Amino acid sequence: VFGDDVVSVSVKEGDLLTLNTGVTKQQHDKILWYFNDTLIALINGHPNTSCLYDGEGGRFRDRLKVDYETGSLTITDIRSEHAGRYEVEIIRSESSGKRQSLNRNRKCDSTKITRKISSTHDDSIKTFSVIIT
Repeated sequence: VFGDDVVSVSVKEGDLLTLNTGVTKQQHDKILWYFNDTLIALINGHPNTSCLYDGEGGRFRDRLKVDYETGSLTITDIRSEHAGRYEVEIIRSESSGKRQSLNRNRKCDSTKITRKISSTHDDSIKTFSVIIT
């Protein structure tokens, strides 16, 4: 578990920003990325079973990329509306199995808005505070 540390990141408008998980992803781990408590990416290890979400008002449409090996999130052509709190939650395959059904439905609706539910202590969370200059 990462604890309560928040990594502050400053980036210029129009630049590319990559947020790194800092962990080695295992084959069956699931990685969830949130922007201000709204789900923006679900990584199940393979592009066919993962989802990228546009966010509220389409804020992230065509701007998100993920690294399926590391779980890192890249935001291209960043704008002031992308400033805020990003959280990455890593759900280890050996944890309680409570969310093994995540994205069992293969169809990904990128416009779906999903709010963060409170996490358990089994999961690892890392928080980034992104400032746009």
